[in-house]
Amino acid sequence: SAISGTFNITVGAAASLSVSTQPAGASGGTQFATQPVVQVVDAGGNLVTGAGNSITVSIKAGTGTTGAALSGTIGGQALSQRHSDLSRERIG
Repeated sequence: SAISGTFNITVGAAASLSVSTQPAGASGGTQFATQPVVQVVDAGGNLVTGAGNSITVSIKAGTGTTGAALSGTIGGQALSQRHSDLSRERIG
């Protein structure tokens, strides 16, 4: 075995979003019991602490129930965005 010299580990630039907590437990018109958490990460999956990116959540087109929509606070600036009031408006 060998001992290395001191080195610094740095986080890279914002590269993608990571959903660290998936939403769960909602029925039509009620808030998700488990609210989603979306994070800005670098190419290595590390949380980018200085990110000021705007994050907006939505239902992917062509998925879910026709006419389904999210309500609540669905956008904002964050490096780790924890939602507290999202709900699904229609269940199919």
